[in-house]
Amino acid sequence: MLAGYLQNGEAIAMKRWIVKWVAMAREAGLWFRIVDFVHDETQVEVLSEEDGHKLIAIQKEAMTIVSDELKLFCKLEVSGGMGYNWSETH
Repeated sequence: MLAGYLQNGEAIAMKRWIVKWVAMAREAGLWFRIVDFVHDETQVEVLSEEDGHKLIAIQKEAMTIVSDELKLFCKLEVSGGMGYNWSETH
């Protein structure tokens, strides 16, 4: 039962987060393409390394906002990596 609550809570937080950072990135004028979104991870294409750094900063800020909006006791954080394929980002 506890696992179900935790997994559903994580799903809600992640969906709120992706909606938030997508809106923020569009507002910032960044071009991006979401390649994959699974559980607690996204893979996103951007045009340049500079845009990648900007997007990661936006994603981090968005998670802080969502954690506050949901009044989470345990704040969630984002880590980001860049590379030309999935394995390079981990």
